[in-house]
Amino acid sequence: MGVVNHGISDEALFGLVKQGDRQAYSFLYKKYWDELFRVAYHLTDSLADTEDLLHELFAELWLKKERVEIAGSFGAYVRTSLKYKVFRHYDRKRRKGEWNEEVMKDRLVAAGSADQPLSFEELYGLIEVAVENLPEKCRAVYKLSREENKNVREIAQILGISPNTAQNHINKALKELRLSLRDYVGVALLLSSIWNE
Repeated sequence: MGVVNHGISDEALFGLVKQGDRQAYSFLYKKYWDELFRVAYHLTDSLADTEDLLHELFAELWLKKERVEIAGSFGAYVRTSLKYKVFRHYDRKRRKGEWNEEVMKDRLVAAGSADQPLSFEELYGLIEVAVENLPEKCRAVYKLSREENKNVREIAQILGISPNTAQNHINKALKELRLSLRDYVGVALLLSSIWNE
């Protein structure tokens, strides 16, 4: 692919991906796979889980490419998205009673700031408190998106509002959660990709 060999930026390459360019997608996939693999394996200590999370991340990048908006660098976006997926992975285990607090806190100590390391349970406790303090509609939208994996259109139908109104509630909820939890790096990572789907 000519453009790849001429120093085109990752962000410009993803612009080509959004237009359906499979070569640009393949280049980004190969460029970031090893780095993201190391991060995911460090956090999960599981080869199978690592591969599943990375395949899910890159599959979504392609399948939802028209809707993905990257404000900063592509590298920062995929790293943050991966960490979010790891949190979601452990959240599912937590909900099923399949996780071990002592094991998780060693792997996710980086979820807090350097001065405020958080256990996994504390991290989710902070989010749950912040969610309960959201305005009623924002809270309903958040829970439908976060806990039931509904998209904007589905949320709008369930709540009897327009998709635009649902999106506005999403934006407001995300803004308020980030503001309330701004001191916790891991929470910011967790929230950063919730509605990029």
